[in-house]
Amino acid sequence: MPSDEAKFMAGIRAQLAPARELPVLVEWASCLIDIDLGSPDAMRDRTIIVDDLFQRRVNALRQALTRRRRRTEPRHAFKDNEMSPDLEKQLFERYPQIFSGQERIWCWDGWFNLIDTLCNQLQQATAKGAPQVTTWQVREKMGGLRFHVQRPEPLQHGMIKLAEAMSLRICDLCGNRGKLRGLDGDMSSGWMRTRCDEHANTQPE
Repeated sequence: MPSDEAKFMAGIRAQLAPARELPVLVEWASCLIDIDLGSPDAMRDRTIIVDDLFQRRVNALRQALTRRRRRTEPRHAFKDNEMSPDLEKQLFERYPQIFSGQERIWCWDGWFNLIDTLCNQLQQATAKGAPQVTTWQVREKMGGLRFHVQRPEPLQHGMIKLAEAMSLRICDLCGNRGKLRGLDGDMSSGWMRTRCDEHANTQPE
């Protein structure tokens, strides 16, 4: 078994390696918290290398690990909440910059127009000088839309929060007026969806 110090230096080398070394970075990150750098040489290496390299690269490492997790987890966790491929493709083609890091949209088709309108407003704000927002996850949670982006400015944040609030009044299956419901009207059932009367207890096929 390699020592903590050896793992640490392997991690430093991996920082300078291509992206295919990501498993090494994962191992390095997992041991970094508990590492013991007691020797003078190790401490000197830490001072020279880490104080500069770590500060510049830790955010990149965190983002890489996050992207890796988001590419794998949602497909299993939300596999029943997928937007139809045709509608999803329309959004991706209309707003490629917003969805550049997104592989799937994890909600049903009833919120398509809501998401489309939100993205249009976000891009108009960007055209007027606001930063370009990029999604890292769009999904349904607890019956409402969750539209997660990186570092929105206050105006963009407000647009997103308004759309999320509006989703609780729009049926996530058909887009008609809806309300938050539990299974068979039981809000304590753990199954919560925003549905119209027609689709109150409907499960998509």
